[in-house]
Amino acid sequence: MDPGDATIEILTGTAFMMNGVVGLALAGIGIAPCGWLFAGLLLVTWGILKAYQVSRLQMNLPPPYPPSPMRTHLGPPGWLSGKVCAACGSNNPPNARFCAACAVPF
Repeated sequence: MDPGDATIEILTGTAFMMNGVVGLALAGIGIAPCGWLFAGLLLVTWGILKAYQVSRLQMNLPPPYPPSPMRTHLGPPGWLSGKVCAACGSNNPPNARFCAACAVPF
C-alpha cells in the first residue's frame, strides 16, 4: 500500500471500535472497552484526515509565488540614446538595422 494511504488507520480503528462495542455489551462499562472505543475513534479520525490531506496534495495547485513579469523593453530607458522601435517601444543602439526585441526592421 501507498504510505499516504489511510486504509490501515481506518480499518484498524474500525476493528478497535467493534472490539469496544462487544466489550461493552458483554462486560458492561469498564476501562478496557472504553479504551478500545476511544482508540478506535482516534484512529478512524486520523485516517479520514490523512485521506483528505493526501487528496488535497494531489491536486494541481499553482506555485506559491507569483510569476515573474515579462520584460517587453530591451535595456533601460535612454539606453545608448539610440533608436526607439515604433512597434514595441524598446530602445536599440543607434546603428541597429533591426529591433533587438521584436526584430522589426527600422
